[in-house]
Amino acid sequence: MAPSRSTKSKYKRTPRPKDVSPQKEEESMSKTKRREMDNGILEVFPKLDEVPPGIASQFEEMIRCYLQTKSKTPTLDIFRVFKHVGQVYDDEGKLVCLCKASRDAKKEAAVYILDHPLSAHRSVSSELTGFGGATPTVFIRTEEASGCLVWFVENNNGVIGDHKHYQFSTLPEGISKLSIFHLRFGCADSHNRNTVTKIDAQKYKLRRVWWDQSKEAKEAYTNQVVAYVNNLDTDEDLAFLKRCGWEVPREISIPYKIFTFFVKKGVEFNLTAAHMVVIAQNAHRSPAFNLLNMLADQRLEDDIFVQKSHEKIEARLRQYSERFL
Repeated sequence: MAPSRSTKSKYKRTPRPKDVSPQKEEESMSKTKRREMDNGILEVFPKLDEVPPGIASQFEEMIRCYLQTKSKTPTLDIFRVFKHVGQVYDDEGKLVCLCKASRDAKKEAAVYILDHPLSAHRSVSSELTGFGGATPTVFIRTEEASGCLVWFVENNNGVIGDHKHYQFSTLPEGISKLSIFHLRFGCADSHNRNTVTKIDAQKYKLRRVWWDQSKEAKEAYTNQVVAYVNNLDTDEDLAFLKRCGWEVPREISIPYKIFTFFVKKGVEFNLTAAHMVVIAQNAHRSPAFNLLNMLADQRLEDDIFVQKSHEKIEARLRQYSERFL
């Protein structure tokens, strides 16, 4: 049985002098930073007071650097050949994050805060990097435009990829984590040089992925991955997004519930990432085992549709496991 997810943060705060209240010190620092951020920022998602302190501090620093960079260079320097992506620098002129103009920016920020670390749900964990390797991403809206700030990571060997040489290099153990990450969110806007995705699913069909033919995709998931998947809770996730300032529309929340349940049952019935990709892409040679054909009548009310779809998915995946594994 998978371990239950902790409801309290496992991270301890650094001791402070006895004559300073930790709460007052934190509130004072937060107010100071937020006064600096007030200039021109109309909306931030997630709300900084709804995420753990470590995450809020990271977002505050990213926004501060953005405002500082904009004050010096109103038109941000373009990141390489990507005209919709600008560069944000710190006090020393070092590239710290990218500003991505996109109508789907809020979706990308949602994926980051739902990429829970192994230790706990994102709502209680200040660990910056989650299970799937998504880097800190925060949505901002100004009078000029809206977009997301994405923390810049130069990494030759990790899940995030090697930005410097335009060469994606994922460690073998990262494939299984990345597969869960992509299957949960529908893998929109992701390719072999960009693991960033957005919480989106078009017609219940997984987008093309680059890792499905890898050796690791055909191997059984580890106990660590299984435990992580078992702890996923879409109702908790959607409630968290709402607290953070986004009432997720049904065209996103319903597919998210379907894909997450599909992943949980796939792992339960010992399917590999390669098996689940074929099913989720509706590419199996037996149409009955394609995800789209596991769904209930989409004209049903949402709750009934989800319940009936869950029942069909479970039954079909059980059959798949008995027939093909």
